Amino acid sequence: MVAPFQPDPEKIAAIREALPATGAGIYLNTGTAGPIPVETARVMRDTEERELRVGRGSIPDLLDFLDRTSETRAVIAALLGADLDSIALTGSTTQGVNIAAWSIDWRPGDRALTTRLEHPGLLGPLVAIRERFGVSLDVVDIGEGGDDERTLAALEAAITPQTRLVALSHVSWATGALLPVAAIGELVRRRATDAWYAIDAAQSAGAIALDPGGLGADFVCLSGHKWLLGPEGTGALWASERARSSAGQSFTGYTSFELESLGGPSDGWQMSTTARRFETQMF
Repeated sequence: MVAPFQPDPEKIAAIREALPATGAGIYLNTGTAGPIPVETARVMRDTEERELRVGRGSIPDLLDFLDRTSETRAVIAALLGADLDSIALTGSTTQGVNIAAWSIDWRPGDRALTTRLEHPGLLGPLVAIRERFGVSLDVVDIGEGGDDERTLAALEAAITPQTRLVALSHVSWATGALLPVAAIGELVRRRATDAWYAIDAAQSAGAIALDPGGLGADFVCLSGHKWLLGPEGTGALWASERARSSAGQSFTGYTSFELESLGGPSDGWQMSTTARRFETQMF
């Protein structure tokens, strides 16, 4: 167990014990996947063994699952210093980017804006909306991303009143550059007041302090299997108050609704007012 305020040698030893894979080599980049902690592996193994022995889908298992998802949302909210209602669980950063990209009521003539440093998981959804809706996709050259002045100037020149979405990374997967996402948020609000702003935080969440509310973002998308050291197939989405109330709904799931009653004198399908409205991977 890694305890707070340990002397550095003891802390490093405890971290290595919690992450056995560090004994096999030196992790210089968790851009693909971070090492699995002992405790995480134990929970995964215990769950698999229980499901093998007694089956799946029991009421106790469901209640345990719901407790764990609630706990996970709370952990992500604490990590981001965010309100619990702003957190949705996803399967990946890319799923979060898709939710953001498809939440806009796209029309011909609209534009989406990104940079040349982006991961295919962010570019793919933008290409899809370009092909589906006939919108323009502006891809800005910001070099390696390490020059904030160049980055902001290039983005400012590219943003137009027709820009409906700006989507880019907090930390580039290609160069490791830290982009000035807060300043970009201010730029987006100044140059295209109705545009949506989505940040890919796959390479930063868990390694760099994040304050989504202070970035001017509508969506912050992150992965669970990189710096957060979770298994593949995990991720989260932070959604601003604007997104929770005004973003279009292209995908829905088990937790998307507060009330579920179809038919009769009144239709009781009431959308959740929390970020859980965007969750699709539950059940």
